[in-house]
Amino acid sequence: MSNLQNNQGQGQPPNRFNQAPQVNQADIQALTAAVQALTGQMLAPNNLGNAMNTLNATVAANNNALQNRNHNVAQVPTFNGGNQDPITWLNEFNATATANGWNDARKLQVVPAYLKGPAAVWYQAAVLAPINAWAAAANVNNFEHAFLTRF
Repeated sequence: MSNLQNNQGQGQPPNRFNQAPQVNQADIQALTAAVQALTGQMLAPNNLGNAMNTLNATVAANNNALQNRNHNVAQVPTFNGGNQDPITWLNEFNATATANGWNDARKLQVVPAYLKGPAAVWYQAAVLAPINAWAAAANVNNFEHAFLTRF
């Protein structure tokens, strides 16, 4: 018999190097149940299908927005003021914006590029008011109202 075995019987601490750690069976069962429930939810056909549909719709919308931002289907005419008809120009601008997939916020971003001469000078002064919407009946600080009032 080795000295270690002899010492264990004589009040010495046992050799714990070869002993497996104690496992709490309740904890293992709870963790196993939680993993199975989570895996089951993620793999359920409806949940997985819904997640994929949402992901596909989000990716498609993002791709469309990027394409519309970088590629215009129709060209917007410029507006100088003078003897140009502001209603006709505004209708053409809105039709072109619709064709290009622009929302009202995008219209506000791009409209200054299409205003030239006196119209551009007016716009620079008008944005100090500020113009904060494209077209809103309850908001007099919208572009369409300010534009048609001026021209």
